[in-house]
Amino acid sequence: MTINTKRRANSIKTRFLGFAFITVALVAALFYFSDYVKQKEIPLAVLILGGLIYVFYMFKKYTYIEYSDDGNMIILRYFKLVPSTLDHHAIEIPKQTFIGYEVKDIIMGLREDIILIQQTKNGIAKYPPVSLSILNNAEIQLLKNSLTQLSRK
Repeated sequence: MTINTKRRANSIKTRFLGFAFITVALVAALFYFSDYVKQKEIPLAVLILGGLIYVFYMFKKYTYIEYSDDGNMIILRYFKLVPSTLDHHAIEIPKQTFIGYEVKDIIMGLREDIILIQQTKNGIAKYPPVSLSILNNAEIQLLKNSLTQLSRK
C-alpha cells in the first residue's frame, strides 16, 4: 500500500505562502495609502489576523507524507510544510524488526501524531512523532490498518 500527499501538500503550502504574501502586501498598502495616525487599528488587525493564521498552520503541523509498505521495508518520508526549517526525513524499517506504532492525540484530538517503533540490537527504538494532519480519515485508517497488520505486538 502506498499513500502520497504531494498534491495536497502543494495546495497547503501555496495557501500558506499566499496568506503570508497577502498579509504583508495589505499591511504595506494600508501604511502607504492611509493616514497612520487616524487608522492605526486596521494594520494592527491585519497583522494579528496574519499571526493567527500562522499559529494555526504551526499548530496543525502540516507535514508532507509518503508511506509505502511494499517490499521488505516500511518507508515513511516526511517534511514540514510550514517553512521553519528545510529538513526532509525518512524512516525505513525492515518489516521483520517492526514492532508497532503509537498514536498520540494532541489537544483533545485536534491533531494526531504517529510514532513508529522498531526492535534494534540495543533494544526498542521509537522514532520521532509525525503529524497526520494532512491525511483524511480514510487515509489515517488505511495507514493504521497497514501498520497493525505488520506489527508484532
